[in-house]
Amino acid sequence: MVWPTRANSFYKSVTKVKKATISRLYFCVVVTLPCLKFQ
Repeated sequence: MVWPTRANSFYKSVTKVKKATISRLYFCVVVTLPCLKFQ
C-alpha cells in the first residue's frame, strides 16, 4: 500500500513546519520583548 507512507511523510513534513513556525514565533518574541521594554 502506498497511502500510509504518503500520509506518514505528509505528517512528518507538517510537524517540521509546525516546529519551524513555533521556533520562529519564539525567536520573534525574544527579539521584540527587549525592544518593547526599552521604549
